[in-house]
Amino acid sequence: MEGDSLPSGARSSEKSFCGIYSLKNPSYLFQGGEFSYAALTYQYVCFAYYGDISDTLRVGYSYTHSETRAIVADTRNFDLIGLEDSMDGWTHHCYNIYERLQSCGLK
Repeated sequence: MEGDSLPSGARSSEKSFCGIYSLKNPSYLFQGGEFSYAALTYQYVCFAYYGDISDTLRVGYSYTHSETRAIVADTRNFDLIGLEDSMDGWTHHCYNIYERLQSCGLK
């Protein structure tokens, strides 16, 4: 994590993977407004973790329907295959969030 803003979790400068600090037990990485994530621009979400981790990523999103032009908002849970607890050091993973959202049948 870099910068001055703290999305969630306890800020720690100990054992940071890269950057200035890490977050311990964050409940979210991005949360609307200033902390939103543009999946069209940044298709991959990459993160490193140390210790216990949930193998589910909850994604809240909104988009403009291509036919009705209505704004649609929804939430999906995605299984993150390949995640295992990492007690011996940092583990790094990237997931194509754009592709996963597209597989949900968004129009």
